[in-house]
Amino acid sequence: MCSGDQPGDSSSGDSGETRETLTAMRDHWIDDGGDVKELSLAGVPSSVRTARHFVRTVLDETGAEERLIDDAVLLASELATNAVIHAHGDFVVGIEAGVEWIWVGVVDHAVETAPHTPPSSQSIGGRGLLIVDAVAPRWGAKPIDGSKIVWFALQRPSRNGHSPAHR
Repeated sequence: MCSGDQPGDSSSGDSGETRETLTAMRDHWIDDGGDVKELSLAGVPSSVRTARHFVRTVLDETGAEERLIDDAVLLASELATNAVIHAHGDFVVGIEAGVEWIWVGVVDHAVETAPHTPPSSQSIGGRGLLIVDAVAPRWGAKPIDGSKIVWFALQRPSRNGHSPAHR
């Protein structure tokens, strides 16, 4: 589910404001009660690997299921790659591992969101948001005061192995 109509008009100019933006976006969609952990990264290709490592480390510490960790790492990698390629500047990765949901958001300084047009069969890139859309039951993008946030949420399985009902 892609939606650009989430509330949250905080700027991402400094870490406190970025945290408020990440938390407001997360709270609107999952409100799972945890804290958002964040990592500021330079807009360079090697930061994508660092973003993947950050997401994996946070989720490993919470005891998340390996399949869920793999999905979150894949999708975070796609969002971080988009931030490096399109935003041409620093970006912030935020993550919250709640009871029912894992939420990840990337704030960068590109105001416009990537176009949602399918790439040609000859293109070697341009499939990142298609992958996010295929894997994440909830995701979205929203411009916010000279920046934007792109986020996704993955539902954790219940103790009996099934995903709890969507809210």
